Amino acid sequence: MPWAQQTATPAERARGAMGAINLALKQLTVAVNAGYKHGSVFTVRALPKDGQADPQNAGEEMTEEKVSEWVTTCEIAVKVLREVEGTGLLKGKAIEVDRASIGVSTKTMALGMVSL
Repeated sequence: MPWAQQTATPAERARGAMGAINLALKQLTVAVNAGYKHGSVFTVRALPKDGQADPQNAGEEMTEEKVSEWVTTCEIAVKVLREVEGTGLLKGKAIEVDRASIGVSTKTMALGMVSL
């Protein structure tokens, strides 16, 4: 994650963090929609718009390790975005950072990774 390093410019850090959080949230959404729950392992198969299974795609295995990695990426990206926002570079985009953070929290609750 070069965008997470202090050596990157604030603009590079912000772009990289937003890209990473968007990708990780998409992956977490796939896991949620497929019914993945914390601690389980199963295969998710890609379905085209017509709803028919794609024989060319064997599916993607959802594991605890992958899902945890996506959550960790989100946590790091939100931290980076908050740091960059504090410099004034994002100019009023703090609400977007908070929305991303809420999205991560919502996904982790849906996956059973957080208990209240």
